[in-house]
Amino acid sequence: MNVIIIRFGEIWLKGKNKFLFENKLTRNIRIFLKKKNIIFRIKKFRSRVLIYTNKKVPDLKYIFGITSFSYAKEINLNIGDMKKEILKLCKKQKTFRITAKRLAKDINLNSQKINELLGGYVIKKFKLKVNLENPEQNICIEIFNKKAYVFDNNKNTAKCYGGLPVGISGLATLILEDKSSLLAGILMLKRGCSLEIINKNKINYEVLEKFSYGSRLNKVKTPNNYSYAIIVNETLENYKKRKSRKMILRPLISFTRENIKKYMDYYNFK
Repeated sequence: MNVIIIRFGEIWLKGKNKFLFENKLTRNIRIFLKKKNIIFRIKKFRSRVLIYTNKKVPDLKYIFGITSFSYAKEINLNIGDMKKEILKLCKKQKTFRITAKRLAKDINLNSQKINELLGGYVIKKFKLKVNLENPEQNICIEIFNKKAYVFDNNKNTAKCYGGLPVGISGLATLILEDKSSLLAGILMLKRGCSLEIINKNKINYEVLEKFSYGSRLNKVKTPNNYSYAIIVNETLENYKKRKSRKMILRPLISFTRENIKKYMDYYNFK
């Protein structure tokens, strides 16, 4: 594997401003990789970001804006080279599937025809059975950038948290009162906010730093003039009126205690 394919979802809904979100996501990825001391080269395309590196980088999942990423091999765009690469990937299994995605019209064959040609080749070579619903091995080929990118989707693809790139939605002030405040902060980071923190009870907020690539978490005593909102951890059970010149955001307002625990597990902290 010599390249990581980065995919994003919600950014596609941003219309004419989409390029701002793409640029911010790419910048956050660069900051992350430099902080990890990883040697890399990065390219941005209409529907993908490519990271050229030989390193495995599982912590990419903590960069909001990314929906999934795959470790892949970049090869020349012809059926012969695709067949050679598939030979290297095929393991001792009984069922398989070929999933081709032609993201750009860089080849005359459509996705279905590529599936048929490569699937027939694997059947002839290894006498395996096709299983489209639950294959033991799902060999994917994505076509764009006038190249083909080949990978085992079952083994080399990781799902991520999605959302918007941190920092694209402006600065907000998080009041840290207990661990549920950390979840409120994560949910606002996922909506693209950068955060400053008023840490009332000396809460450990390392989990927020893990999700905030692209924006520095500053501790403050009072909200910055540039902060557009105050984030609190209130639910319907402990709702209280607050007086503030800034907007009050309550991302946990509809959450039950069970919801909060479930989401803490989902974001890997308790």
